[in-house]
Amino acid sequence: MFRRLTQIISLSVAVMFFGGCLAYTPVVGVAMTLVQGPITATTLDQSARTGQSCASSIMGLVSWGDASINAAKNAGQIKQVASVDFDTFNLLGMYGRFCTIVRGN
Repeated sequence: MFRRLTQIISLSVAVMFFGGCLAYTPVVGVAMTLVQGPITATTLDQSARTGQSCASSIMGLVSWGDASINAAKNAGQIKQVASVDFDTFNLLGMYGRFCTIVRGN
């Protein structure tokens, strides 16, 4: 029983560190990551609309979604981009989510 538990924990740790788990962030927590940050900004001051696109991952083995800037622009019906930010979440390497947030008009 102890040997099986050790194998499961070792596999989980390996997936966390080698799988990436959608953690594009300057800081990563081993148990949990919940970080928001900037990607880029333009000279456009106004940002009446917001669009978001996300990609998710389970254990770094299966990933799905479209977290592109273009998908976020389409979701918010944005023609002129004011800023692009990211929001990332990771829980024990088991579930990860990366979202791109676009603001503009």
